[in-house]
Amino acid sequence: MAYTELRKFYLDSLTRNDSLDAPEIHRLEASLERYTGAKHCIAVASAIDAITISLLSISLKPGDEVITTPLSCTKGTEAIVRVGAIPVFADINRSTCTVTVQRLCSGLDRIAGEGAL
Repeated sequence: MAYTELRKFYLDSLTRNDSLDAPEIHRLEASLERYTGAKHCIAVASAIDAITISLLSISLKPGDEVITTPLSCTKGTEAIVRVGAIPVFADINRSTCTVTVQRLCSGLDRIAGEGAL
């Protein structure tokens, strides 16, 4: 399926407000797998669903800590809480507004010091 066909297929599915379990969605996922060469493709309804599925795919357990930035959309933190994990906020670099390697390592050292790693 070419890009233009995928785009039309996707937009048509949205305008019909299909369930994510509809046959068309399964065909879309299969088409995207072939198009991208990915082993699996999962269509989701929102960014929080995508983040939640990503967190579940790495086998987080309730109570596990996830280092994140407090300077972002709340959906990342919401997904962390949704899977039962605990968000750990790391400070950001003022010039880049992202978590630095040093601050990430500090968070990992703290978690390891508590015996969580």
